[in-house]
Amino acid sequence: MKALVVTNCATGAYTMGLRAIFPKWDVKGANNNVAQKFIDERDRKFLGHLSSAKFLLTNEPDAPMFDGFAPDGVKLVIPNFSFRALQPDAFHLSHANQAVSSLLGGGNLHSRLTVTAFVLGMRVDETAAAFNAANYERCCYFDVFASERENLLGRFSAAGIDLAPELDGWLGKGNFLYTHNHPKSFVFADILIKSLTGRFLTPVRAGTARAMLEKLHDHLEDTGHWPVYPEIAARLGFDGSLVWRTSRGAGFRLLGVRDFVEQTFAGLANLSGISPKTIPGFEDCATAIKP
Repeated sequence: MKALVVTNCATGAYTMGLRAIFPKWDVKGANNNVAQKFIDERDRKFLGHLSSAKFLLTNEPDAPMFDGFAPDGVKLVIPNFSFRALQPDAFHLSHANQAVSSLLGGGNLHSRLTVTAFVLGMRVDETAAAFNAANYERCCYFDVFASERENLLGRFSAAGIDLAPELDGWLGKGNFLYTHNHPKSFVFADILIKSLTGRFLTPVRAGTARAMLEKLHDHLEDTGHWPVYPEIAARLGFDGSLVWRTSRGAGFRLLGVRDFVEQTFAGLANLSGISPKTIPGFEDCATAIKP
């Protein structure tokens, strides 16, 4: 059977996963933007696979790009993964309608504490010292877990996927995220198996499939790693850190909090002013950390 995977950063994991579980399937995958490009350019290979596929895994089932999908084909909807509870200080920063590159070496993920401190004109040492439990409390970082859990489970439940047991299991393993939308490979594996069980997999076969997926390459391990700050991790029952790791493209560099702050400041200094409006909860954060 021909199958097509079109989603976001999970595409690689789900494509490799389906190939491992169903070795006789002809599985191809493309990220949403790449698939749309193929459609716009009338790429024959992609259009041919799309029209002849009988299985489509996607996070956007109603996208116009799928109008050519077989009417009798099966669409499996798996929502985007995002869980900010472990890294509530991280946010995506834009300036003058442009993404501000992250130190991690891909995307525009930044620290709210750090960017707020830069806007306030704080020194590097003051900002590094602001990474503490008292400020996390004032910034409501400890209060994020319940709403993030509800949001994650609610989005997947709406697609018929109950992730409550899986989420509890991931938390039992410690930090299961590289960033809020880049989980470790076993997370995508659990989501895929849970989504397929009862549809394409029996419960017995699901156990065998899980063992197969454990052997696959973690395709997001080479991306940037955002830490779970120690005081936040402690409340969740595991050890955290204040060490960031850049992506392969950025040299796999390890950055302690002072280096992280100093290098972030250096990058932000090249911008012509950052609007506090671009920083979520700026006022609360500013009040918390201002000397």
